[in-house]
Amino acid sequence: MEEVGASVQELQLHGLYHSCHEGKSDHITIFASRQFQREPTRDCEIEQVASFSMEALPERTSPATRRRIEKYLAAPGRAVVAPW
Repeated sequence: MEEVGASVQELQLHGLYHSCHEGKSDHITIFASRQFQREPTRDCEIEQVASFSMEALPERTSPATRRRIEKYLAAPGRAVVAPW
């Protein structure tokens, strides 16, 4: 998490997902934490870093990402294994 200057404690597994979109097989692992700090940093790998409330995401947030966040808000702390 050094790319965004984050220090995270007490990670919890939120979900394991599998996607076969775009002609490739992707495995997506999502962790959640309510205890984190972020120090501003510059990294050539990351174009932009921003924070948003989970209830006020940017319009460009993908439908799949919105579904993952909705599942987390509905049952925080419970891990999910599902297709993306």
